Amino acid sequence: MRKPAPLPVWRVLMVCLATAFLLGGHTSPTAAAPPDSVSVAISGAQGATAALEGVLSGGVTWVPLRPLAEALGFKVEWVDSEKKVALMNPLTTITVRVGDFAARVGDHTMRLASAPKIVDDRTVVPLRSFAECLGMGVRWDPVGKSVSLRRPVPNPELTIQTAHDTALTDYLSLDIQYPVFSGLAPEMAASWNAFFASWDSKAREAAEQAASELARAALSQWKAQSVADYRVTYNEKGLLSLYLDNYLFAGGAHGNTIRTGYTANVATGQVYALRDLFKEGTDYQTVLSAEVAKQIAERGLTPRLLRPFLSIAPDEGFYIQDGRLVIYFDQYEYFPYAWGFQEFAIPLNSLVDTLEPGLAGVEWEETPQVMIEIPESSFVQTAVGTPAPAVDREVSVDRGQTIKLVLGSNPTTGFSWESPVISDQAVASLVSQAYEPDQSKNGLAGAGGVECIVLKAVGKGTATATLAYSRPWAGGEKGVRKVVLTITVK
Repeated sequence: MRKPAPLPVWRVLMVCLATAFLLGGHTSPTAAAPPDSVSVAISGAQGATAALEGVLSGGVTWVPLRPLAEALGFKVEWVDSEKKVALMNPLTTITVRVGDFAARVGDHTMRLASAPKIVDDRTVVPLRSFAECLGMGVRWDPVGKSVSLRRPVPNPELTIQTAHDTALTDYLSLDIQYPVFSGLAPEMAASWNAFFASWDSKAREAAEQAASELARAALSQWKAQSVADYRVTYNEKGLLSLYLDNYLFAGGAHGNTIRTGYTANVATGQVYALRDLFKEGTDYQTVLSAEVAKQIAERGLTPRLLRPFLSIAPDEGFYIQDGRLVIYFDQYEYFPYAWGFQEFAIPLNSLVDTLEPGLAGVEWEETPQVMIEIPESSFVQTAVGTPAPAVDREVSVDRGQTIKLVLGSNPTTGFSWESPVISDQAVASLVSQAYEPDQSKNGLAGAGGVECIVLKAVGKGTATATLAYSRPWAGGEKGVRKVVLTITVK
């Protein structure tokens, strides 16, 4: 029987699934690190529109829910008797509860990586999983300890609703959610919806068969359980990308999850295989395999491989998210069950020369700018009359991102920051450089201000940008302060 509401049992089951999934990409557990402050910038069609502070604790960035929701245009209501927060705008209602992993987004019950909690009388939520529940793009800069959120502009013609398929018997627990599309050309909508209805039917059939086998063997200590859900990862610029996860427990030590990626063109209805993303004749397997092999090594995953990694399959699973092509491996394909789905995100703009023309524009727009501020207190002379030791900074960015350096400066002293010397112009280039007086000083003579230098990442590789604070005339002191910025472009 098909019902409109999911069963509470999914929450318990998804804890088991998420535990395995969240192990992906991590090495062995370590002691919890003390919390760190994280800056969060929210961008939209007109650039940065809001900013707030979060805390990084235990590998999760936590942010206060109310200022985040209000920055996104939601009205916020707190229901104390239920420890529930309701977020409302003209398009949808979102509810979360303290201590509950479930987030109800419209008619879709989604799962957070960690349950909301109360800290200092404020409800805080795990930033990445909460933002992704809203369909937002998320970028993390580990060097600058900052997060950039990008609000998408969804395909206007596409409406997505959630269908629920549930059942509960002595030997079966079924909780399936899958998408239903409208607003498309009738034939296209019928084709897409038939695919997802078939996926639901197959998931139900497998669970019912497992339940029958348990009943036949009178194994009453077990119940066949199917928990299946979907996550839209990209819905812009005429492209839709999502994945479906179907967890099935049929008795034994543990269940298994099957992931299905689905990427399609909203205008034509074409459903893309991995090869369809690339120009004809492109050796996409070699290109992508090299990047996956590199990430396996960088993440220390080589010892965990069940067999040597040589190449991705021609039809390897994938989806698109945050302007990146995400390749994933099924459980046991290369890694043990406990390591979940290992995912390897590759920026699409690094593949732009090989992508089909219609996909070349599917990238992270309004690219978040990385801000690096170096106050005057960072420059400390070791001896009178000698230059202060160079201040070293490192930053890792994607191609196309910009980096804004903000350095203390006071031209009334005769000193100014020279133009940066960049070791490799194919990796990074200077966009602009300008002095900005300190407006809080109300034009006070000699007050000083900051030098703002904007650099752009233009190509893969590593380069250094060296900046010197000098008196530019002949015989003037040179390099009394120095900054060496190492830029790695992914």
